[in-house]
Amino acid sequence: MDIKYKEDWRIWGQPASPMLLSMTLNSGMINLKAYLGIQLWDTIISFKNNRGEWFYRTKELNCLGQKMIDYLMVDSYLDRFMIDYQEAKDILLKKIQILENMDYLYLKSEELVSVFNNLYGKYIEWYKFGWFCEPIQFKMQEIVASEYVEVNQGENKFDVQGFFIAKKESFIIDILDDMKSCSEMFEVAMNALDLQGLKNNLSVESVVMELLKSNNDTVMLFREKINAHISMYYWKNNNYSGAKEININTIVAELIAASDDEIKGSYSYYKDKVDGMRQARVEMKKQRDEMMKGLDVYMLRLCEIGARIGGDLMDERKKIVMMSNHHFDRLLKRISLNAGGEENDCHYLLPQELNKYLYDAERYKERIVERKKNMLVYWDDISVVGELCISSSDDVLEAVSMQEPIIVEGDMVEVFIKDINKKLNIYEGNSDVDEPLKGDVIYDGDLKEYIIEGIVRVIDDPLYDEISEGEILVASSTTPDFMNVIAKSSMIITDWGGYMSHAAIVARELKKPCIVGTIYATKRLNTGDIVVVDLKKGIIKKK
Repeated sequence: MDIKYKEDWRIWGQPASPMLLSMTLNSGMINLKAYLGIQLWDTIISFKNNRGEWFYRTKELNCLGQKMIDYLMVDSYLDRFMIDYQEAKDILLKKIQILENMDYLYLKSEELVSVFNNLYGKYIEWYKFGWFCEPIQFKMQEIVASEYVEVNQGENKFDVQGFFIAKKESFIIDILDDMKSCSEMFEVAMNALDLQGLKNNLSVESVVMELLKSNNDTVMLFREKINAHISMYYWKNNNYSGAKEININTIVAELIAASDDEIKGSYSYYKDKVDGMRQARVEMKKQRDEMMKGLDVYMLRLCEIGARIGGDLMDERKKIVMMSNHHFDRLLKRISLNAGGEENDCHYLLPQELNKYLYDAERYKERIVERKKNMLVYWDDISVVGELCISSSDDVLEAVSMQEPIIVEGDMVEVFIKDINKKLNIYEGNSDVDEPLKGDVIYDGDLKEYIIEGIVRVIDDPLYDEISEGEILVASSTTPDFMNVIAKSSMIITDWGGYMSHAAIVARELKKPCIVGTIYATKRLNTGDIVVVDLKKGIIKKK
């Protein structure tokens, strides 16, 4: 049995730290309200086992999306919005560029916190524009389903996705394209060392050792290329849980994994992916142009909003979040270590607590231990301040005055969830784990048969979880660091997402079958399960 949510409630889940995820929600509560006069409502985030889950009401998200669409429908407001966004982005990227060349090692704690706060201020001011993406995405799906599909008598369901095609090429293609160049030089370097036929039988460490000690000109050029890739894309594996270091070992591991087929090799692997994604974009643009013929002014404007906000801005938001989190992570680790704590301690604070931690780290030690076990952050109303922080350290319930959200720690989380459920009516009991799943079909893979069968692989963190070629990827949602596992999968199924989600964009460009918004896929399916999928109805059943 698993928990079943009330019809109006949904969850988004990913590996995440309380600090990094709460920054984005602070922006949605504070900075978005300052910009547009509206903000999120009842917002709950729970953290356990290095995973964050954000609970939200679809009704409220759609209401927010409608207000945002109404705002952007006004003449010149969309252009004004994009100008404001560009200004905030330029300020943030300028700060990131400075940090890329900064050595944190010898900075005092006060200096580190000052740098953090400066970056944080610029980040949440920029991220308020990113908060337009999801509400607009989900509201647009509702509008398009009722307006466009009805006008076209429901024919060709996949035409609807023309509303959500980005105008610009995704940064993911840039990364894969650069890896294609790396792989070409890798194969030449391996041939120069007479290791090409042996690479799949050698450890990554052995291959790297040979590459590092060689003075061969070809090999040295490869090392220079790897260093250039790392310098450009140092952030590419990051997510909301922190920075994932990339180095020559991790790049070589990627290249070896991509060359499992010794006939094709890693270069062909990356070339096929890049060429396929670019060709898919050409086809989708043709589809979009055809779809736009005959649309009225309102729907044309909606299509433009979808492309610029849900397409381009959402894609760019992912990239800048990954870049920003790299520097937040480095700063937080140094502050934690300087205070005599464990490296990840500051990840269990909220941004507004960092100054207090700097001057009274001892006070937070027991509370951080509790938070690492279980933690919940709840906003009822952003206008309410001076709420309580609830802790269960030493089985004593203590209350500490807080500035904004309620923070619940340790064993008290379960108690608080029961109380909050009485007020917000989130759960409706249990449901059978064998109950079929249903979601939105994003892409059918151009398959001749609409009923397909496959083996499930549930992935939480793609850095640590592996997938075998041809398995069905099941995840709460996907982010750019999922690209390697997505490439090997035969299909994508997610709990969360819409037509403009990362999984949807990548599925269309890689031409992989994809169903999003199932809500319970990661809870009801287990690695190794065999499932039967109906790509017309979006239904997934265990066999």
